[in-house]
Amino acid sequence: MPRVGSNEILSFDIQPVNADIDRALTELRKADNDLYNQMRRDFRREIKPIAKELQSNIWRGGSPLSGMSRSARISKSAKPVDQRGPFVWKLPGTKIDVGSRRSGRRGTRNIARISFTDTRPYSAFSVLETARQGRSQRGENMIVGIEKKVSAKGKGRWVIQQFYDRRQEMVRIAGKVIGKYTARVNRRLAKRIGG
Repeated sequence: MPRVGSNEILSFDIQPVNADIDRALTELRKADNDLYNQMRRDFRREIKPIAKELQSNIWRGGSPLSGMSRSARISKSAKPVDQRGPFVWKLPGTKIDVGSRRSGRRGTRNIARISFTDTRPYSAFSVLETARQGRSQRGENMIVGIEKKVSAKGKGRWVIQQFYDRRQEMVRIAGKVIGKYTARVNRRLAKRIGG
């Protein structure tokens, strides 16, 4: 599931589809930390093009809503904080973490996490990507406005549904990369045992 943190950072966890992958990650880390870190770099390199493709779907050419533009925020800077536009549009970057633990779940390790790096006040992307129902008249106006520009597609507007469409591909890549490094660890262990 996509997650939005306290700073509106939208992220996606690529989770193990079975216990074998989770176990392989854990055993690889225990057996050879250097190889584990090489595996993380390799997997990040394999996933990066997909993360970039997801990012390429995001609206270009400034804010899709005038009220979330940088100029709108600057023009309101003399006003009290509660009267300023709370979210400003900025095209987010992407960040890939491999082998990170899921918050609040000590025993579960993600294969990877793709995060879109927008933080307040520059977090209009996460707000618009996930917006479904306004809690105020201002929120309803925002949703009407963005729907006129970009209609929701499945669970999101630009990246959420597209992530789900590519998820199985990413899990297959994970299985290939983890299998490659697990085999390398096994060969090293066999050499040590065999002298």
